[in-house]
Amino acid sequence: MNYNYRIVCVTPAGRRRYLRYLIPQIISSSIVDRYDIWVNTIDTNDLLFLEKISKKYPKIRLIPQPEGEIVDCASVCAFLKLATDVDTIYIRLDDDIVWIEPNFFQKNEFPRGRASGVSRGMSPVT
Repeated sequence: MNYNYRIVCVTPAGRRRYLRYLIPQIISSSIVDRYDIWVNTIDTNDLLFLEKISKKYPKIRLIPQPEGEIVDCASVCAFLKLATDVDTIYIRLDDDIVWIEPNFFQKNEFPRGRASGVSRGMSPVT
């Protein structure tokens, strides 16, 4: 917990070939309270990878597609309505990001107070 809000990273995900690089960078940050992976794939190997990684790291929470239908990028919008926790800053990171500047989360000043919203890339929205 940072100040009076939480930092939750979210990734509409499925591509394990990239996620294996992104996940360690997010979960190793003490600033990130939770990492929600929005399961947006039907690929069996990707699903097995996500299940395995979520069991290994308690900071990771797998979120199934809310409407039960995965149609490539078109189904990502349905996840946005789930990012509504009070006093939480959501940071969206796409699943093809393979590098984040060391200490990115520690170096950035996030707004104080109540925050909710999801943005593209790495910019928080309040």
